[in-house]
Amino acid sequence: MTKHYYYSNYCEGAILPDQVGAPDRCLFDVYKSGSILLVTLHDPTPYELNQFVNGRKTMRLTCIENAMWLTFKFGELQWMEAPYSPHLSTQADMPESLVRACSDFTISLVNTTNGLIKYCRRFCFNAEFSGAFRTAATMLLSQEFDREFYDQLLGFIQNQYSTADIAASAIVECQL
Repeated sequence: MTKHYYYSNYCEGAILPDQVGAPDRCLFDVYKSGSILLVTLHDPTPYELNQFVNGRKTMRLTCIENAMWLTFKFGELQWMEAPYSPHLSTQADMPESLVRACSDFTISLVNTTNGLIKYCRRFCFNAEFSGAFRTAATMLLSQEFDREFYDQLLGFIQNQYSTADIAASAIVECQL
């Protein structure tokens, strides 16, 4: 059965052709209508899908220099990470979109062998996480953005720390 959400083009059973062959990764972004975590996995196993559907969902926010790090845990799966800068959210009206990003948050799991959305659910951040997220994003928006520096920072952090280390240093957590 296909589940549609009024605010998003993403729904279970839909095909995202641009995600066929994509690497395993997490992408977080903010749009005018909310925010999304797009998790791409090559042929997710029934166990992995079950962790998304039935497992406890945890999200953490870590702020490192000029970047926000969102880390996610689905059930017993390893921590996943999605570095983020609001400067890169080209489809959002900042800072107004930040409020909507906290109340309309979609998590979608895509099978990269065929682009099929296997899981798609809507959540909202708790009050503490929403406040920290909006504050961190607003602070970053008040600073000049250098894409080359940002990319270098991401590479440095990812080479120095594991995703679990980044998650452990979070300033706030949200159970979804």
